[in-house]
Amino acid sequence: MDTRQKNIDAQKRWGDEVAGQGRLDVLDEILADDFVDHDSGDYAPTREGLKDFFRDFRTAFPDLALEVEEMVATDDYVAFRYTARGTHTGEFMGHAPTGRSIEAPAMQLGKWRDGRCTDRWGVTDQSKILEQLGLLDA
Repeated sequence: MDTRQKNIDAQKRWGDEVAGQGRLDVLDEILADDFVDHDSGDYAPTREGLKDFFRDFRTAFPDLALEVEEMVATDDYVAFRYTARGTHTGEFMGHAPTGRSIEAPAMQLGKWRDGRCTDRWGVTDQSKILEQLGLLDA
């Protein structure tokens, strides 16, 4: 298997198994030991910080699903645009569950080495999420 395809397959596992199924242990397999999350927000910019993020996000949206709209890859990078969907049934950013659903666009760029992600940059439309949950002040 070529390097590009190996990276794509690992990225798909991230979306399907980590985000979609909550299998945080998969991050140990697909993130490099020196992984850096460049858009970690309130979380540590490390593998453990990313696990904490997914743990919290999946607690808030246990039916979280990512639908990849487009993906491009080289031997060193995987970039994709996707839509995150889920139902707010757990605490999110200090807010009690609303029972409302979200559908938010997002993008991510990952740098890869030997089939493992070393760096991640990403953006999710958090304002759209808060608006859909009725939590955005007008």
